[in-house]
Amino acid sequence: MAYEIETFPVGSFQCNCSILFDPGTLQAIVIDPGDELDKIIQRLEFHKLSLKALWHSHAHIDHVGATKGLFELTAAKNHEEGLPPPKVYFAPR
Repeated sequence: MAYEIETFPVGSFQCNCSILFDPGTLQAIVIDPGDELDKIIQRLEFHKLSLKALWHSHAHIDHVGATKGLFELTAAKNHEEGLPPPKVYFAPR
């Protein structure tokens, strides 16, 4: 099984946000959703992905800024599709 990854800068600090996904199942993990919620949602929709998890390398604002909005929007979408809400993870220190 091969995963695909798309990385793009978000926010005024240009934090690298990444979407790691399985093209077979269309399940994704968003890594460091720092800002620009609309941009992240647009990329998920472009690939027709369901969000399985949000993963953060650390808790600085430039890495977590879009987390709440992304969680809320995708949890509602997942619910409509009969999927659980995305899990939220932070890397251990």
